[in-house]
Amino acid sequence: FFLVADDLMDDSVTRRGSPCWFRLEEVKTIAVNDSFILESCVYKILKRYFGEETYYYQLVDLFIEVTRQTEFGQLLDLTSQKLGGPIDLDRFTIERYMSIVKYKTAF
Repeated sequence: FFLVADDLMDDSVTRRGSPCWFRLEEVKTIAVNDSFILESCVYKILKRYFGEETYYYQLVDLFIEVTRQTEFGQLLDLTSQKLGGPIDLDRFTIERYMSIVKYKTAF
């Protein structure tokens, strides 16, 4: 679900050699809702296969925390430049880059 939303936010053209989901004429911004549906499916799958396990709530909490951390990383990525302004490489520091990597991909 992150990839569908990320492509839209980044205005990407392709994902792994195919057009991004939101680029399809019949999809466009419906992709936002699709990403929400995909996320909700994660929790339905967790409940179906792990709902009776003693660690179920810890597992759900872990997924919530990973989602939160990834969203923070996405925010750092999105705000590394001013919207609609010229590119300012001074805003994109190695510290910011390392935080984006940590929160978007490594948590």
